[in-house]
Amino acid sequence: MVSAIKSNKKSGRRQLKEKQPATPLVRIFASDKVFLETLSSERSQTMPQILHSIIGKYKRQEFFDDLAGAYAELKANAKAWGEEKKERRLYENTLLDGIADR
Repeated sequence: MVSAIKSNKKSGRRQLKEKQPATPLVRIFASDKVFLETLSSERSQTMPQILHSIIGKYKRQEFFDDLAGAYAELKANAKAWGEEKKERRLYENTLLDGIADR
């Protein structure tokens, strides 16, 4: 956070005032606001914290959906899938390389 110096007119002393980070306004549906308020109350978190968490989960879900799509595409290509399985078999033996566990 950025701090600013603010003069106190009564005492003449200066004090630090914390500036809040910029928070853009976003329009949401009324029903979503009620949902956020409920979660906020149940979890003792602010609505921005709840939204941040939800967005993070959404990003992870999108990543894994894309990964699953790429995996399905790989499996659909018989030649590429055969090469993938061959490479996996090579790596299955890497732990049996003769080096003792420490």
